[in-house]
Amino acid sequence: MSGKIVVVKRGGCTFNEKATYAYTAGAIGVICYNNVAGDMSPAVSNSVPIPFVGISDDDGKHVTDTLAAGKATVKAPKGAREISPSKTGGQISLFSSIGPSAELDMVPLISAPGGNIWSTYPQKLGSYASLSGTSMATPYISGTVALLKQARPDLDVRAITRLLVSNGKPITDPATGLKTTPFMSGAGLVNIYDAIKSRVQFDPPVLSLNDSKISHIQGYSKLESLGSVRWAARTISIHNTDCKKSLHLSLSNAAANSLSMILANGSFSYSPRTWPADTSSVSEDTLPQVYSPNAEKTIGPGKSCSVTVFIVAPKGLKDLESWYYGGFINFTLQWDGEKTTSTQVVSYGGYNGDSTIQDVLSPPSDGLPALVDTVTGEPVNDLSTL
Repeated sequence: MSGKIVVVKRGGCTFNEKATYAYTAGAIGVICYNNVAGDMSPAVSNSVPIPFVGISDDDGKHVTDTLAAGKATVKAPKGAREISPSKTGGQISLFSSIGPSAELDMVPLISAPGGNIWSTYPQKLGSYASLSGTSMATPYISGTVALLKQARPDLDVRAITRLLVSNGKPITDPATGLKTTPFMSGAGLVNIYDAIKSRVQFDPPVLSLNDSKISHIQGYSKLESLGSVRWAARTISIHNTDCKKSLHLSLSNAAANSLSMILANGSFSYSPRTWPADTSSVSEDTLPQVYSPNAEKTIGPGKSCSVTVFIVAPKGLKDLESWYYGGFINFTLQWDGEKTTSTQVVSYGGYNGDSTIQDVLSPPSDGLPALVDTVTGEPVNDLSTL
């Protein structure tokens, strides 16, 4: 391998391990292609003195097909740079954390750009680099908070959170056509302009339904025909901060994908699966539904009101498969004397089952938890060898 560039597929071990193995074998560089759709921005330790670049799965296929036909030459003119759009731009990154919290609270609350971000970098390392992760998304959110606080210095921490979350823009999953679950995206992509200009506050801005029991709906007679379903009721307080104009609002539901990390055979999956599995023909009851006896309201200048919503879980979800369902309550807003309308959201999500009987540890057959030798990477079964 001496003097050659190694082409490897992502997965199996860390980027740093791939780079180290290649360097130890005499390689002068590594090209790592993605094992899922889209581009990637791998990072390796500075202790590995050879170039390590990441390319998309499509580009990787082109490279491997070319190599299968014979030798290939890599050219990288010094200083050459090309800007191309990210194929997964606007979507949740595959490495992004997935909620909920251990208490089944909704996390994350909001999303921000964090994948393949062209950003400043230490001058000794080139001044600029394309990077991914919370190191990119977190300063973005920090910047939006600073802008919001500068524009509206009277806001406290809770008010800032409410405005940023309720003004998020839900993200559509291109694979299903439904909204991406708030357990992955929060309330959607942060929108600082709308947060600054907002004249209404929702409390809470997120509805964490936690466990929801199966029974007949109580408190809303029109829903008695639904029979015995999994449901929850929540109340949202809405405050019109415009002291001169009345606010007219109405609400609607935007269902999101249901999410599970458990496969149909009961095993754990690192890649979440979504429901409905077949999106070519989706009936209404296979999606979460939102009902309200007061779906339209008028709120006077500087006044507040409350809206109660009844949320019904999708049918077809199996309790033992640990499904999380959710979506977004869209509030369409219009103030007196104004022709235009705006929309803000309250995201919601719940667990389809009883979390108190969920497995905490993997079954013994999985071999976990385990003691692992940090040198060999193999499980240690004989403690006397430690």
